[in-house]
Amino acid sequence: MRTKLLPLFFTLVFFNFLLSQENDLYRLSHKVEPIYQFIHLNLDPDKDVYSGTTKIELEIAAPLSSFRLHGKNFEIAKMSLIQNYKRITCNFEFQEFGLLKITPREALTPGKYKIEFEFNGSFSKKGEGIVKFTKDSLNYIYTQMQDIYARQFFPCFDEPGKKAEFLVSMFVNKNLETISNMPITSEEIKGNKKLVKFERTPLMSTYLLYMGVGEFEYLESDYENRTKIRIVTTPGKKSQGKFALDITKKVLKYFEDYTGINYPLPKLDMIAIPDFAVGAMENWGAITFREILLLSTKNTSFRVKRDIAMVVAHELWHQWSGNLVTMKWWNDLWLNESFANYMGYKALDHYFPEWNIWEYHLESETLGALSIDSLKTTHPISVDVKSANEIEELFDEISYGKGGSVLRMIDSFLGEETFRKGVSFYLNKFKYSNAEADDFWICLSKFSKEDIRKIAKSWINQPGYPLLKVESRGENLVIEQEAFQDAFRGQRWLIPLTIRSGGKVKTVVIKKRRQKIKIKSKNFKLNYNQTGFLRVK
Repeated sequence: MRTKLLPLFFTLVFFNFLLSQENDLYRLSHKVEPIYQFIHLNLDPDKDVYSGTTKIELEIAAPLSSFRLHGKNFEIAKMSLIQNYKRITCNFEFQEFGLLKITPREALTPGKYKIEFEFNGSFSKKGEGIVKFTKDSLNYIYTQMQDIYARQFFPCFDEPGKKAEFLVSMFVNKNLETISNMPITSEEIKGNKKLVKFERTPLMSTYLLYMGVGEFEYLESDYENRTKIRIVTTPGKKSQGKFALDITKKVLKYFEDYTGINYPLPKLDMIAIPDFAVGAMENWGAITFREILLLSTKNTSFRVKRDIAMVVAHELWHQWSGNLVTMKWWNDLWLNESFANYMGYKALDHYFPEWNIWEYHLESETLGALSIDSLKTTHPISVDVKSANEIEELFDEISYGKGGSVLRMIDSFLGEETFRKGVSFYLNKFKYSNAEADDFWICLSKFSKEDIRKIAKSWINQPGYPLLKVESRGENLVIEQEAFQDAFRGQRWLIPLTIRSGGKVKTVVIKKRRQKIKIKSKNFKLNYNQTGFLRVK
């Protein structure tokens, strides 16, 4: 036996080594962590190029002969690595996957360092990184960093787990307005230019950074005497932001009450961009929207206004889950988006019960996801992401619709107050930090008699969904589960099932392939209110 097992053992060791090497190709080292990054930009919307400088304070935890951060699609004019005022001679090399390798002439010892860059590049024409567009003969600049586009703009540690504090300044034409994540602290006129400085951000991920330059109008409101809210538009359109402003104040209040955590920044800009490549983006304190998903008039239809409210609520929830607490890596992107998908509906249902928002959720989210998840080509909600280059494939109805529907199912099973306590505990425990999906399930389980992590994994780690076959036998229901799709026969789920019987509603967990449940009435409805992501026969 030993002579047969040894080759297998060495094969497994070598295979694991190759996997670790492959991972090293994509990921930054855990031995190097950013602490703080200063970014200064020279931005002129009338030109096609920009320039800037950045200084990053970082901590190296172990001796290194080289290390990597991110950078691509720009030029580096100058680079310096400094420790204790000593400059260390280094070479740099742009590599695949947007990596930027720094190789010093002498090995680096553990400690704090500063790395400085002077860089320049061209504005993007694809809506990624730093972008320029023209509207009504006026030129504008905005940034779109998610998923991996910060690295296309300036040198940085472009992974969600590499949080740092950022200090931004911009040098622009004096007649232009500037926007970033934090409020402006000072403006200094220098000839026909001005230097604009912003407050230092809290710990945050690079993909949430924002910089904007142009001629803007603002519809402003003070929220709770602590947060300035602005609807930001191009000239002549600020009056079209009244509906979105009202929704923003309502939803902020709901999420603060729900989580027990106040919106953490001193300002919130909701920015309408005519030429925006995506629907909306949750940059912390500077949320960007395609114009039609933020602005409206008295003639705008109810359906369009409802969609505006949904997008606003979705992006506002990200200010807590996504921004305040951020995924460690992109494999948990689904939770980021599923959570915002679900909580957006929840907030609007609180204020507008007449909208029958859960019927709309069933129509626009659950049914579409059930349809996609019926195909052999579907995928689990949770997908291993080796490289951030793969994450674009995950923005689909499984991550949004199915994920949001599964969270609704778990909320219904736990009960609203228990679910809220778990969410609040999770956000407080991991605020200004990073978390994994397991951390969320564990926090929910703290307030439940059931192991929510075990239940959730049966839904997020395998594709498809169950079909329940039901028979009534005396005082019992006999429920048998099987996969709805032939391709996934043999799969089993832990199913939180809501049953209405005799005028009462209860939830049980179907744990077996075939299970009996006692009911007191011959009249019953399974999957009451369609809270489960399943079908009943």
